[in-house]
Amino acid sequence: GKYTAGGYGLVNLRANAALSGSFSAQFAVENLFDRNYAVSEGYPEPGRQFVLSVTCSL
Repeated sequence: GKYTAGGYGLVNLRANAALSGSFSAQFAVENLFDRNYAVSEGYPEPGRQFVLSVTCSL
């Protein structure tokens, strides 16, 4: 049968900061309010996720 996903809204936050020299740091919170939703039937999307990364530009 045909699956129609229900409506949903997400809030994602991202912050970037320049560090010393050629380094920068990024921090993100995906799905801030930890919403339960699925785009495809039977495959729920992840809940709240935290991401921290550091980048070096050469």
